[in-house]
Amino acid sequence: MWSSIGVLLLLCGLNSARPPIVDGPKHPPIIDPADLKKENASEEWNKAIEYTRYLQEVVQVLESDADFRKKLETVDVEKIRDGSIADELDFVNHKVRSKLDDIKRQELERLRHLAMKQFEHDNGIDREHIKMPVHVEVGGETFEKEDLKKLILSTTRDLEEADKNRRGEFKRYEMEKRLDREARLQEMKDEDARKAEEDKYRQMQEKHKKHERPHHPMTKDQLEEIWEDKDRMRPEDFDPKTFFAFHDLNGDGVWDQDEVKMLFERELDKVYNKDAPEDDMMERGEEMERMREHVFKESDTDRNNLISFEEFLSETKKEEFDKDLGWDTLDEEDPFTDEELRAYEMQRQREIIDHTPRPDHKQQEEEAVQPNLQHPVNPEEPRGGIPGQAAFKPDEGYLRGGGASAHHEEGDEPSQP
Repeated sequence: MWSSIGVLLLLCGLNSARPPIVDGPKHPPIIDPADLKKENASEEWNKAIEYTRYLQEVVQVLESDADFRKKLETVDVEKIRDGSIADELDFVNHKVRSKLDDIKRQELERLRHLAMKQFEHDNGIDREHIKMPVHVEVGGETFEKEDLKKLILSTTRDLEEADKNRRGEFKRYEMEKRLDREARLQEMKDEDARKAEEDKYRQMQEKHKKHERPHHPMTKDQLEEIWEDKDRMRPEDFDPKTFFAFHDLNGDGVWDQDEVKMLFERELDKVYNKDAPEDDMMERGEEMERMREHVFKESDTDRNNLISFEEFLSETKKEEFDKDLGWDTLDEEDPFTDEELRAYEMQRQREIIDHTPRPDHKQQEEEAVQPNLQHPVNPEEPRGGIPGQAAFKPDEGYLRGGGASAHHEEGDEPSQP
């Protein structure tokens, strides 16, 4: 039987939802507006770590109550996922409730400290945009059923959101690489140099694709390869129960998401080599997450984000277990459409424009009448003009943003080229 307390523990997997840290494109865009948010993003991640610590402490205390733990082992998983398991909090002993009260008070104090830092940073509180914590009930300092329910629901939501954001960030990363490559090619004035660069990229793509085809995750061939090469066991001795125990790294009777991802290391090594310039380690990380999502979709029948031995054994009895069709890697097709790429390109251009400082009108006017220092100044020509042409004198409408179509003084005629 799977450990239901593990359903709460799985929520602590928020830490593992963070994308892997790898080197970005070798030629990053000249301006990446997302870089402006790095400091804030780092601070938000630190907050998430503290929030997860609070979750872990709550789970550890609940797990220490034998009666509560016993009820968890027989409860319907949906009661945990929808938070209604919190009703069982009425039956935990007084010592456990006191510990939970202490943990909550510490969490509230942490949140107050963060709020004060934000207040000092912003020179006040923007009440219209203030974000209230959703993982804890702030109306009281004792740990109540609503606290446990909020903690379960908010963390489940955060895990689902983390996967969604990860997929979006990877797509954005791939589009950035494509646009950066296109921009570098356009900047090359030498046709031969541009052609050489295109050939180099094409050769690297072809070299990367010449990898061994990985096994389909959670098939007999894939698991037996681990059994022989990593576990150092004889192929004829393969035993699902022993294999499951070998890879239940923390010994809690279930496979969590991190333990499942460890099963893919050998398959990923067939496709990605960190020392090969043609192999992208960000893509390796995304490949691992894709495998994880696929396995849990197929094997996690009770949708508790854990794989029990019974669920694993059921997989080994399926017809597909003995039919390894291989795994389609990310290099099989682009992770985005042409329409998505061009829409993102337009969005990025707008963001660059929005973050580009603009000179004020006075500076524009001064720049407009400066001589063109790239050419010798002819004393007979009007200052500010291009040699051989009359000087351009912008009127007020132009300086206000009217451009060439701005209104002229009555009787004036636009200059002829």
